[in-house]
Amino acid sequence: MNVDVPRLLQALGITYVQKGSRCWAKCPSPEHSDHEPSWFIWNLSGDDKHACHRCYGCGFHGGPVGLVADLLGLEHGEAKEWLERGELDVPLLDVSLVMLEHKRSGVKLPEGVVLGRALEEWPTIARRYAASRGLDDELVRRWRLGYALRGELRGRIVMPVIGAGGKLVGYQGRTFLGGDHSRYLHPSGGRPVVYGQHLWPPPERRQRVVVVEGPFDAVAVDASTRLPVGALLGSEVHPRQLLALSTFPRVTVLTDADAAGDKAWKNLSSLRRHTDLDRVELPRGLDPDDLPRETLRSLLVS
Repeated sequence: MNVDVPRLLQALGITYVQKGSRCWAKCPSPEHSDHEPSWFIWNLSGDDKHACHRCYGCGFHGGPVGLVADLLGLEHGEAKEWLERGELDVPLLDVSLVMLEHKRSGVKLPEGVVLGRALEEWPTIARRYAASRGLDDELVRRWRLGYALRGELRGRIVMPVIGAGGKLVGYQGRTFLGGDHSRYLHPSGGRPVVYGQHLWPPPERRQRVVVVEGPFDAVAVDASTRLPVGALLGSEVHPRQLLALSTFPRVTVLTDADAAGDKAWKNLSSLRRHTDLDRVELPRGLDPDDLPRETLRSLLVS
């Protein structure tokens, strides 16, 4: 792989000094608090060592794909794809932020979560709430939805967040009890991915993705159109989410017509450099999940 090392370091936010064929910097490993430059990466175009790196302090080493994967929390295939696209001037990455948020510890569903059951086997109160949100057996299976009657997520519909590699990287628990219960619960250690990413087609078949804020909005778009869809799980946008969305030639934003939705739209605006970015206006005060399926389909499918 022919990697432009200076551009790669700039994209990753690594400040370096080049000495001969090596670019020296403080070690970027999330596990190493380096005070003096002890890490280098080879800049030897055409050589087998080109873009390979090593830290003399902690031993952090590898090739360019592994470096990108480790620093951004990407799957190996995602990192390789990003490097092969060669879009190293994309100003999306804040490595200090990624290093703080990227944790190696895995995410586990709390005790009491039940997944894999047909909707008719759900407890009555959970089943009625799911039906009120337009869920059926097909959607429950497709999105791997479940519920919890006890434990940390008791009284909630549970929506596992699956990474591109098929692994659990987080979850959302949406209350079906109302009252004083917090609407959503999620783990603090989850990795920032796009909810629904595990259902996307392979990169070579990607054409258009619809971006929404919440998980039920994503399920509603999927049920109405079968277009690839991804939820940000809020109005903030992480660099890792931007990288994932940039693999589509066209990105349609379907965020709510309120302050949070406008913020999400603004945070997605850097995608204009790499995709055809547009926004579909929603009636003020309504979420995609509030709209009848036929109305949602007519907004998105011409």
